[in-house]
Amino acid sequence: MTKDVSKHDNAAFYNDEQLFHALQVRKSTRTYNGVGLTSEHLQLIKDYLQDEKQMTGVFGHTFRIEFMNDINIDEQISTYGYIKEFKAILMAISKPEPSALFEMAYVLHGLVLQLTEAGVQTVWLGGAFDHKDAIGVSGIQDDEIIAAVIPIGYESSKKRLLFDYIAPVILGAKHRKDMHTVYFDGDFNTPLDENTTKYYEALDLARRAPSAKNKQPWRVIIDEENECLHLYALFSLRDEVGTGRKQYACEPEYLDLGTYFKSLELGLRHQGLEGRLIIKDPLIEIPDDLDIVYIATWIED
Repeated sequence: MTKDVSKHDNAAFYNDEQLFHALQVRKSTRTYNGVGLTSEHLQLIKDYLQDEKQMTGVFGHTFRIEFMNDINIDEQISTYGYIKEFKAILMAISKPEPSALFEMAYVLHGLVLQLTEAGVQTVWLGGAFDHKDAIGVSGIQDDEIIAAVIPIGYESSKKRLLFDYIAPVILGAKHRKDMHTVYFDGDFNTPLDENTTKYYEALDLARRAPSAKNKQPWRVIIDEENECLHLYALFSLRDEVGTGRKQYACEPEYLDLGTYFKSLELGLRHQGLEGRLIIKDPLIEIPDDLDIVYIATWIED
C-alpha cells in the first residue's frame, strides 16, 4: 500500500485512514520465520523513531524506544519460549509514572500500526520476557523501567500447537467484552445503549486494542450532552507487578489505556470527529467494589 507523505517533510508514513485499516487486521504473532527485516521496513522504524511528531505523546512528552536488530534470542533476550524466531525487537523505556506509561504506549502503538500496515507482524509483551536480559542490553537509567518489549518480524507458516493455537484460546485472545460491560452512559450504573451514541463506530473499533492477558481494562463514561468521553482503567493485575519471572515491571493497565486511546482516536477521526485529551477528573462516583482509576477525558472540538 502506498504511504501518504503529505503530513511529513522528511519521511513517509501511513495516514490515519490506512492506520484505521491496520487496527482492523492487527493480530499478535508468536511464531516468526527467522527472516530479517527488509531495508524498507528498517527505514520505516528508523524514520518513526527519529520523527519528533510521531514520538510525542498526547500531552507533549517524548519517550525512549530502543530498537535492536539481528538479535540472538537465545543469547540476548529470553521470552521463555513464548515467542520464537524473531530477529528484531522494540524496547519501551519509561519512568514508572502513570501518565508517562500511558503516553509511551500511545506512541509505541502508533509504530505498531505503521508496521502492521507495512506487512510486519508484532506482539506486545509486558511480562513474558526476561527483564534482566532486557536491562542488560538496554542501559536504562536508575529511574527508568522497561515497560514492554515488542518482537517484530514476519509470521511463520509453521505453527506451534501450544503457543499459536491453544494459548490464544485459553486467553480468549480474539474475544472482546460486550460494549455494555465497558461503556457507560453518564455514570457507572447505566450501561451504554449502543443505539444512542454518535461515537458507536469509534468505541466499537477501539475494543480491538491489545491488553495484558486480554483483560481489556478500559472503562469509558460517555457524556453525550457535553460531547466528551471519560477514560478509566479497571485494575486487576496489581499483584503481578514485580521483578520476578513473568511479572510486569509496571501496572500494565496504564499501557493498555495508551494503546486503547490510540485506537479510539483513529476511530474518532475516521468518523470525522476531532478533539483533545485533558486531565480533569469529572468526579463521577466509582462503585466501592471496583478498583477503577480515572485516566483522562477526550473533549470534542
